[in-house]
Amino acid sequence: MSFNFIHLSDLHLGKKIKSLKGDIDRYDEFYNTFKEIEYIIKQSKCEFIIVSGDIFHNKLPSLEAEELFINFLINIYELVNYIFIISGNHDSDLKLKNLNTYNKILNKFSNKKIIIYTFIDLEEYFNNNSNAPYFEFKINDNNVLIILVPFIEYRLGLKFHQIFDIEKEYSYSKLHSILLNKILQEKILNKNTLKILVMHVMLDEVNLGSSESPLCTNDIYKVLSNDIVFDFNYIALGHIHRYQKINTIHYSGSILPLDFGEDYPHGIILNKVDHNLITSEFIELKSHKRLITLDLKKTENINNLIKQIEDNKNSYIKIKIYDNSESIDIQKLINFENVIKIEKFIKEDKNLSNQTYELENQINTLDFSNVLQVYEMYYKELKISKNEKDLEKIKPKLKKILNKLEELINKEI
Repeated sequence: MSFNFIHLSDLHLGKKIKSLKGDIDRYDEFYNTFKEIEYIIKQSKCEFIIVSGDIFHNKLPSLEAEELFINFLINIYELVNYIFIISGNHDSDLKLKNLNTYNKILNKFSNKKIIIYTFIDLEEYFNNNSNAPYFEFKINDNNVLIILVPFIEYRLGLKFHQIFDIEKEYSYSKLHSILLNKILQEKILNKNTLKILVMHVMLDEVNLGSSESPLCTNDIYKVLSNDIVFDFNYIALGHIHRYQKINTIHYSGSILPLDFGEDYPHGIILNKVDHNLITSEFIELKSHKRLITLDLKKTENINNLIKQIEDNKNSYIKIKIYDNSESIDIQKLINFENVIKIEKFIKEDKNLSNQTYELENQINTLDFSNVLQVYEMYYKELKISKNEKDLEKIKPKLKKILNKLEELINKEI
């Protein structure tokens, strides 16, 4: 018999938009988006849902953000058999673990419905072989195995190469591969078992949006898709905000746009399982406002821009003005309620363009695990001193600080 499940990710509850007019709270947008998701869950009669990390935007979420998610759990509790959640890089493990309380409050039966797996649990699994990151259950006559791998701190992956003598650039990826090998070796699986992997990572094949930070998208933090496939029927990933599918690998993307540069469809994935064959459908959610960027160049008529602003009244708008003169009435643009950001650019000359390109190239090739290299770039960019000797004087002091930090990190591990 067939059944359905839903995959969503990157809720980032509590995320606000920085604006000329103060921070914009998006509570209503999140609330209405959850109502959309609840309706889809009810209509599709899902057996379970998967949330692939980044439930909250901050480690200490606001009461309103927590309330949104708790109400969501309450509203879908009776609609599904299981709710699987992993922690992402934005989440606090302790905050998420506290949500387990709702199993006792809401559950009339003995089985847990809300299954939350965090890095704290993963550490227990590694250290004591307890709190295994996999769950097996049956739906009708279907055997299902779900493996939950929360976000793993980058610093652990970067230390991994020393322990296993692996090249540093591949160590974070190999850490995930070895972990999955360990888990699967413990399981004797029926060949008909439906195998689902849940993770919060950035894959090497992923299509990045313009809003992703260079710090988080540096090559050293990528996970190679070949290191995680392991014959899974479905891989449910979080971390990247754009929906995409690479064979059995799926990013559901964020449930709404979180920053400018994310003006593309946002939604969830509805999956239909029939004899272990999975048909996936991306369902776009539409209860949010778009975040769009409009450009105004010197030769263009401002009236055309104003028309675009008026045509997009239900969107948040950032305006980029490319102009040397003071002829544009900025206040006239700010008066529009939906215009929340204005950036003015001085016309670039060839030298400036080259400098910008070189800086971007530096960032993209920078090894962010080498903190000293990051500091050097920082001081150069600030132009604190043009004297290379001054930089050499700073290096020994920085090394002492970094060595001390290294000792503290080793104690933690």
